[in-house]
Amino acid sequence: MKRILLPGAGFSRIWGSRLAYFKSKFHERRAKYEHEKPQDRSARRTANATVVMSIFTVVLASVSGGTLWILKRQLTEMHDGGVDTHNLAVAAKLDQRAWVGYGLMTLETPKVGDVAHAAVTYVNTGRTPAKNVAPLTRFRVLQTMVSSETDLLKLSKEGGSPETILGVMYPNMPYPVPIEGRDKFNEADLAAIVDWYTYLWGEVRYRDVFDEPHTMEFCGYRKGLTGSFLQCPFHNQPDYQKNPN
Repeated sequence: MKRILLPGAGFSRIWGSRLAYFKSKFHERRAKYEHEKPQDRSARRTANATVVMSIFTVVLASVSGGTLWILKRQLTEMHDGGVDTHNLAVAAKLDQRAWVGYGLMTLETPKVGDVAHAAVTYVNTGRTPAKNVAPLTRFRVLQTMVSSETDLLKLSKEGGSPETILGVMYPNMPYPVPIEGRDKFNEADLAAIVDWYTYLWGEVRYRDVFDEPHTMEFCGYRKGLTGSFLQCPFHNQPDYQKNPN
């Protein structure tokens, strides 16, 4: 008669043999430990405990390392976020604050027996008013061009016009400030300065609505008694901040 195998019969035989193998090993191990000497049992348990503690230490170190890595990333993101916030605040101030500059320089035609009459027009091109605006302007007619800022600053020490207090400058409104020379012209002076150079330079100190102090430097010149003023290649800073402390 031909034997018919039911579905799953092969798997049952394999599982049964595996189970018998594990049972035999379990009984052998149990019999071995029943006849184990006390000192051997103590050594075995110590060794097992050492292995468990080693595994636990490795796992703990891995978890700690992962936690530190996560915290470091979070701190970096928080720091970067703080820098971005600071940059946004600075950008907002720059967008809203006052920016004082000069817009026009003029010099009246000199006359015999009179001093020179010049003017510098200042403009606040920012979005908010400038406070405590105080321009200090200097005026000189020179035979030769000023070659450097160092030479210009030497001339600054010789004196200039009194500091003018404008107070508040509102955005986009021109504020002309007149300057007068110290000496009266005679006919010889007028004949000589036809080919001389006229310099107007100085600085403007002010505060913005955030109460930050600022200083703008300017310098312009022209040759002769007529024509527009040109910007000097030095002593022209649109703005720099001074620490009030």
